[in-house]
Amino acid sequence: MIEFIKKKIKSIEFISDFYRTIRYACFRYFIRRKFQDYYTSLGIREVILPNKKEGISSFFGYYNISPWNLQGDIIFGESVASVEPRGSLCYDLNIKLYNSKSGRIETVAKTRAWNWQQGAMLQWLGGANNKIIFNDYESGKGYRSRIINLQTNEEETIDFPIYSVSSDGRFALTLSFERLAVMRPDYGYFNHDIESFNFLSLSDGISRIDLSTNRCHQIISLKELTNFMPCESMTGATHKVNHVDISPNGKRAMFLHRWIGPKGRFTRLMTCNVDGSGLYLLCDTGMVSHCCWEGNERIIGFCKSITGLDHYVRFEDKKGELEIVAQELLTSDGHPSVSPDGKWMLTDTYPGLDRMSGLYLLCLKGNKKGRLIRLGEFYQPLKFVGENRVDLHPKWSKDGRFVGIDSAHTGKRGFHVYHLEEEVFDEA
Repeated sequence: MIEFIKKKIKSIEFISDFYRTIRYACFRYFIRRKFQDYYTSLGIREVILPNKKEGISSFFGYYNISPWNLQGDIIFGESVASVEPRGSLCYDLNIKLYNSKSGRIETVAKTRAWNWQQGAMLQWLGGANNKIIFNDYESGKGYRSRIINLQTNEEETIDFPIYSVSSDGRFALTLSFERLAVMRPDYGYFNHDIESFNFLSLSDGISRIDLSTNRCHQIISLKELTNFMPCESMTGATHKVNHVDISPNGKRAMFLHRWIGPKGRFTRLMTCNVDGSGLYLLCDTGMVSHCCWEGNERIIGFCKSITGLDHYVRFEDKKGELEIVAQELLTSDGHPSVSPDGKWMLTDTYPGLDRMSGLYLLCLKGNKKGRLIRLGEFYQPLKFVGENRVDLHPKWSKDGRFVGIDSAHTGKRGFHVYHLEEEVFDEA
């Protein structure tokens, strides 16, 4: 009977994959008539090519962290290519440094705690040009983070994993990566057993790490969140927090409170002071996805607006919804971030039926506010689905002249860097 069931499952998977392939081919080649694997608009030029060596995958990770320092050096991850969704179980991730002056790329560290979507939370620390911080795993001690001075090779271990780091590098906020591994494996780590993790518990939540003293304390628990303006759909549900992001001035943080229960899946967008006080419910329409800070007082997020439709919405912290952003132009979920000068929003789209992901610039200010520019479209092969999918996760350089994306339009996962020339910005 077991073998019969296994054969049935395999046959269903085959039929599903076959149907998905036929649907993709028809939509791409006959309906949209897209014959190239990627398209870029005038004024966008690739300047750094991924490693072409067979079996090598490169990527950076999430959209709200910049791989660049102020000198233009770039950090990213590189690993043996794999379709296995839980990369941290299989391979070390090499942390690479691109030197903008010499053009050389070298390995500067390794980590065992990473995933395909957010990497190891790798980033430059506190605006420094020589210090990086990232998550790692140490047998017998668990998840932690490491700070490395790339000039002196001095290394410091923080006894806790980071999630979001303040712009001055003084502190970080973190959450339970074990809970994420159980409830949202795309963003979790799998280096140790999670079978015994009690995800029904409400004791964990968001904690603050003082990076100078290596001390950590909880600022908000899941129990507190369930007691803060509770709703009926929380009854019998399991809870988690995700996508914590500290404001540029380091005073406030936003995060998503999500729960799954008998009535379905729900998300609300919340903000708080970085000590856990001043908790505020910013959006409770049921669906909130990716968000970004627009300065220190405003947030742009893709969510169900008060109209009942899904849009990018601008919120003002501690007040609520202000306006829908580009109502008729951007109606699908993506990963937004605002340029250093505050004029542009960079975002993407998930692969459509033709497996093409779009890359866009939206003008936020000036006479041409609302102008949408398509920077390109990039093909994502069918084999990259689920936990090991490839989202563009576009991110800005510090000077706003370069963007980096993770894409598999060459047939394998790669970190691509493009220069945005003046003619792109002249369109708005």
